Amino acid sequence: MNKEFLASTSVFAEMANNNIDLQKIINEFIINTYILNNTYSQNTSEIRSELIEHFDIDIPEAIVRTQLKRLKKDNVVEQIDSQFIINPKHRESRKYVNDDVNIKKDIQLEIFKNLSAYVILQKGPLINGDEKSLESSFVEYLFDNTVEDKYSTLISAFIVKNDHDTEFLKELNLIREGSTILKGIYYTSDFNDINVWKDKLTIYLDTEHLLSLSGLNGETFTLMLMDFYNLVRDINTKTKSKGDKLIKLQYTKNAKEEIEKLFYVAKLIIRGKAALQPGKTAVKKIVDGCSEPSDITRKVSEFFSSLRNMGITEADEIDLFENPEYNIVDKKAFIKYSTEKNEEQINKILEEFTYINILRNGKNNTGFDKIGHIIMTGDRVTRSMSFDNDLKIIGSDFSFATDVYYITQKLWFKLNRGLGFTSPLPSTLNVVNKARVIISSQINSSVRKRFNLLEREIAAGARTSEELEEYYLRLRSNTFSPENIISESLEGQIDFIYDDDDLENYLRNRSAEKSALKWRKQKVEELEAASKIKEEETREIQQKLIENSSKDANRIYGVYIISAKLSISSLIILIAFVGYIIKQETDSTLSVIVFAISGISLLSSLLSWKSIKIKLKKKAFKNHNELNNQ
Repeated sequence: MNKEFLASTSVFAEMANNNIDLQKIINEFIINTYILNNTYSQNTSEIRSELIEHFDIDIPEAIVRTQLKRLKKDNVVEQIDSQFIINPKHRESRKYVNDDVNIKKDIQLEIFKNLSAYVILQKGPLINGDEKSLESSFVEYLFDNTVEDKYSTLISAFIVKNDHDTEFLKELNLIREGSTILKGIYYTSDFNDINVWKDKLTIYLDTEHLLSLSGLNGETFTLMLMDFYNLVRDINTKTKSKGDKLIKLQYTKNAKEEIEKLFYVAKLIIRGKAALQPGKTAVKKIVDGCSEPSDITRKVSEFFSSLRNMGITEADEIDLFENPEYNIVDKKAFIKYSTEKNEEQINKILEEFTYINILRNGKNNTGFDKIGHIIMTGDRVTRSMSFDNDLKIIGSDFSFATDVYYITQKLWFKLNRGLGFTSPLPSTLNVVNKARVIISSQINSSVRKRFNLLEREIAAGARTSEELEEYYLRLRSNTFSPENIISESLEGQIDFIYDDDDLENYLRNRSAEKSALKWRKQKVEELEAASKIKEEETREIQQKLIENSSKDANRIYGVYIISAKLSISSLIILIAFVGYIIKQETDSTLSVIVFAISGISLLSSLLSWKSIKIKLKKKAFKNHNELNNQ
């Protein structure tokens, strides 16, 4: 894959969206090979090679030959022996396709530069061919050609981070649409074949896809699976004259048992005999709104009734050991994938592959249209094992399982190739949906792994459930459906995925928090104790001051009383003296005494000894009272 492929694919889709007939689009690219190769004459083999070299578009030679005949009919080329010679007038007037491709290259180069910058910001410098690896991963990501690799999550995060940029999303979605069309063309030998679908095909849906069709895995998954289901239904409608449905949807016994197990776990949760495990979106949805086990029983019935109404049925069981030559179970798989799944889980996957191999009668070396039976899975490990050449009988065999992206693209092309691709694109081709699915799957997978680690450590006595209670609640809060993945909270979600030491960091931080809390508590207690001592000292000093102040006040009060008595005595003597001075010769001693007593009586009426004492005491105790009231 190269930059030419991305650019030409985008141009291809853009032309299709402008209602240009698919065959005319191919013709324009064929004409541009003459321009880019600076020639006027080529044969079909050369043209096909030039399409690959300049645009990285691989079209069957039979299609090239058919299109050259059309160009010949339109007087664009003429044929001399095996050579097709282009009309100079048409050669000069068709340069716009190449110009459009160059414009797309510049746009996509800028996108890749921004992607590289984002990856560097998250993971550090790209060295030793990392940039080439990232570029390859980006192309494969857009074309749905591989399972997730080491850059898939960061590419997904980059896309979600820019989900507000409509031009950015438009460009990436054009590439995905164009790749779907080109893949369809590659497996098309005759444009004149008007059959939408010819051969019978049974698609076996795994547990997650069955849950998604029932709305238990969130809105995004439901939308993607309903797009797939509607394509199947439309194809069956167009081919119903042939009798039975050509494409059937079924599920195996293993898938049914897994569904029933989920509902059983939900019942245990409602009864209080099990906890809701983090990372299990479907189980959370099942228990929502349920208060009694009978509510779960009703939901089970509704679930399978809904599948039957959609024409999705349980597949017949077959004896997996009757034909040992078709057995796919291999010890290599248990060793190779032991870190991803346990032995029982790996064995179930291999049994499913064996089931498909038996139904195909071991004939796997054929195209998707004629494969007859295939598993559609959302499980990353199942897809990896399906693509694993070590587990195939022959390396070129068609895989036993694939994903909803691949099948939806195939069906969409088959249904739309004669319609000018005017029908809406399926949501699986929306690059943001794919990015959100990958990130949510990675988060939920990380949550499940960490929860399983907790259970093992608690069972081994290495941790206590009380010690990890908050961490468990944190894991539960990190269970996401794709629609919950938004740019605003993206950085924290990506950190969670890549933080392999999350549990140890949590415990370390928790220990540090406890130590800090203990230190703060100790400091507070010390300060409180010191404060109490200081308060006690202050209180004692205050009490001493008050006591001394009381003594001083009493002493002052005594002085005031003595002074007051002396003052009054002095007034009395003064009155007597005045009476003596002003006495006449005719006044008797008795009259003088009466005068003195009258003066004293007048003085007594003006001055109350009791009020004098009160005022003097108030004055004497003024400072003491102020100190006592502090």
